[in-house]
Amino acid sequence: MARYVSWLDFRRQAEAKGGLSRRDFLRLTGAGGALMALGSLPAQAQQAQRRIHVKSDAKLFIPASATNRSGRYWEYNSFITPVERFYVRNYAATPIVDKAQWRLKVYGDGVGRELELTYDDLLKLPTERAIYYMECYGNGRTLYWEQQNQNPRGSNWLLGAVGQAEWEYVPIGVILELAKVDTRKVRDVLFWSGVDTPFVGRPITIEEAVNRANEIGIAFSMNGDELPPDHGGPVRALVPGYGGAASTKWLTEVYFSAKRVWVPLNSYDQVLVGTDWPKPQPDPEKDYFRELRPDQVTGLAITYQNVKSFVQLPLVIRRSPALGNYPLQQGELPKMRAGLQVMRGYAHSPWGVRKVEYRIDGGPWRIATILPPRLGRYTWVRFQFEWEAKPGVHVIETRATDNHGNVQPERVPFDALGHMNNSIPRFEVEVV
Repeated sequence: MARYVSWLDFRRQAEAKGGLSRRDFLRLTGAGGALMALGSLPAQAQQAQRRIHVKSDAKLFIPASATNRSGRYWEYNSFITPVERFYVRNYAATPIVDKAQWRLKVYGDGVGRELELTYDDLLKLPTERAIYYMECYGNGRTLYWEQQNQNPRGSNWLLGAVGQAEWEYVPIGVILELAKVDTRKVRDVLFWSGVDTPFVGRPITIEEAVNRANEIGIAFSMNGDELPPDHGGPVRALVPGYGGAASTKWLTEVYFSAKRVWVPLNSYDQVLVGTDWPKPQPDPEKDYFRELRPDQVTGLAITYQNVKSFVQLPLVIRRSPALGNYPLQQGELPKMRAGLQVMRGYAHSPWGVRKVEYRIDGGPWRIATILPPRLGRYTWVRFQFEWEAKPGVHVIETRATDNHGNVQPERVPFDALGHMNNSIPRFEVEVV
């Protein structure tokens, strides 16, 4: 179990950050004086100053919708995904938030000290740097159409709704300590955006926050720079291992609830819907509902991601929705020269990848070589294998096994919203 920083260590680390004065420290903790008054920030100050469409360089992305951009995964060539190639999943045009006006409110049940942090306050707190991959729950939705002959709802993401970045963040354990949270009185922790569309936010359990107190956090930096607007800047939540929706962008609230929390993104969106998935039973009298009614809870909330792998070939598109800026026409196969080829790809799981296998044209599974570095459970791995490609049409498949023994399956249960498809992808290629 992870242990969050002790109060004494917290103070030492905070002072070592440079610039957190005793006065700042006392103000933030409420010791020796009154805490900054909650609600002192005018409501309009935290609204987006303006909104823009997400990055749309035609050379770098596949437009999955008006506000979503799929990464061109077959062109990935680095362990860290450059920000300019990192996929974008937004519900609306990107809000531009002035970091000087941004505030984070920390409040709720079991909170001994309610907080309101400025951007400068946040940067003065103890921080961590970590390399985590992030993936949309809808990544791989294309495989429902193309490999399972099923028709889900949602954007055609292919396999490009995943990327890996170095994040700098304040661990949630620091917030637990700073706000003097009595975790025995809390069930859920809700990360909420006050500047996105009116329904964006996701809860995690208090057990997750405590057990992963140094891994989960509040991020303000991506790949060494300030967090860009498309990716939730100035500040977003960071919940590694869960889908990107749990890492709430444009974060303005952390709410601790003694009740089970229901919001749109764990009730009817970012959920599993179908005969294979049990429908939750909320309690209208005892649970906490925000921006929805109890009868709108229609699906099973998704938490951890699953194990996936891909080689760097564009998928052949026959049944899924047409794509702009895609290198293949409907039904067209990618082409490759005959001879010795080094095939490369990526694999990832929230539990870390143990091995990657490949096979050609339904033959025996063989072990691929995993390349360094291998940095931990929340980082992807790169792999490669040699193939003597002969003229003709071939099918290449990969499957990964993670450190919990989970193996990519041949087929997955259907989700009407098209989430969590980690079936073994079949890559067709014409060798000439």
